[in-house]
Amino acid sequence: MVGIFALRLVRSLLVCLTLALSSVVFAPPSPAAAATSNDMLYLTNQLRYAIGAPTLTADPRVVAAAQNHANYSSANGQGGHFETAGLPYYTGYSARDRVAAMGWSTTFVSEVATGGSDPLAGVRQLWDAPYHRLGLMHPSASTLGWGHSDIGGRGTTVGDIAYDFGLRPVDFVRSPAHGQTNIPTSWSGNESPNPLPAGATRPVGYPIMVVYSGGQSVVMRGAEVVAPDGTRLPIYYAPQQFEYDYQVIIPQ
Repeated sequence: MVGIFALRLVRSLLVCLTLALSSVVFAPPSPAAAATSNDMLYLTNQLRYAIGAPTLTADPRVVAAAQNHANYSSANGQGGHFETAGLPYYTGYSARDRVAAMGWSTTFVSEVATGGSDPLAGVRQLWDAPYHRLGLMHPSASTLGWGHSDIGGRGTTVGDIAYDFGLRPVDFVRSPAHGQTNIPTSWSGNESPNPLPAGATRPVGYPIMVVYSGGQSVVMRGAEVVAPDGTRLPIYYAPQQFEYDYQVIIPQ
């Protein structure tokens, strides 16, 4: 369903990204977990490179925070991004708390997470979902750590992303990129929060995104998806969540 398209945006002033607070402590990942983390980072960097986003490096403290939350989620059979003190593998309420607990100090942190036994499939699943792809493709992302756990037979994949909004290696990145090939033609529409309107028929077309660097604020003025024969395809406009430096359209 993804054809030739033009996405027109008008930039406004600046805006910021927000997230959470505080601290605690836990164990670094095992060598096996570190190897899996490296594999997931390599795949993420392949996906970023394909759209012109700078590749990322890992930091062992951020990797440990991601691994800790994967352990917590699997052990307790819980999804999401917040932890409850007193439960097994607790290391901090929010993603920012958990990276701070491992000794990493930063203002901006976000987190992506999904279930499943295959960590690389998890990375691809997160990339396909636009609100999760946002952080993974962000041009101002500076560091990424991945973790995966199968404690209790429940698979969880977690990525923690640190940002430096002073970094502006490119003005924006688009996914899929202009001329990019081997892109899925559909998406399941499974994401929380969900970018689709209530009652939308699924599957839908593959989400198309533009993300700006440096915390710029962007306002959607218009967008269209045009097939090779000139047909304009109907689209959904995904509402902005969390921040205002990106736009998403989804072919119906």
